Amino acid sequence: MVRQDPATQADYDVAVPGESLTGELGAKPYEQPPMMPTVEENVQFYMQQLLNPQIMPRIAANLDRGRRVSDFAEFLVTSGVAEGRHSIDVGVLVLPVVMETVALIGDMYDVEYDMGLPTGSEESEDHFVDLAKTAVQAEQGIEPEYEDVMGLEEEPMMEEMPEQIEQAAAPAGLMARR
Repeated sequence: MVRQDPATQADYDVAVPGESLTGELGAKPYEQPPMMPTVEENVQFYMQQLLNPQIMPRIAANLDRGRRVSDFAEFLVTSGVAEGRHSIDVGVLVLPVVMETVALIGDMYDVEYDMGLPTGSEESEDHFVDLAKTAVQAEQGIEPEYEDVMGLEEEPMMEEMPEQIEQAAAPAGLMARR
């Protein structure tokens, strides 16, 4: 028989610390199966929403204020995941279509916009031009010309490698083999 001391007996019917910050498992929309599980359904949904005549001027105004296309599209797709419309992997597949549609709206309203992608820089364009030039020269059998960008001259090649490599000295010490 176990005796309990009423003075040490505690009431254990209290909330665990942090319990108020959690929700019931499966209560959030993104914890349920998606409403539209396929990429095709989601592309159709986003096209209908974005190409709505009442929404297009708002999108163009946002682009005109300097919002990047990539940020706008990521916000839409992330909202779709949070609402349980589609899963995150379907959202990743739909994202390029949403970005191109938002850019199309910017073109329709003659708005200058930033796609938010680093490949549109002048350095990357110059790099692609250099790659194409090198490929054309190689195809024509011309030795490609490389610019000395760093201002370095070519170093002379090593004339000859010595035939014999000096053998390492025999190990010495307490643990060395005899």
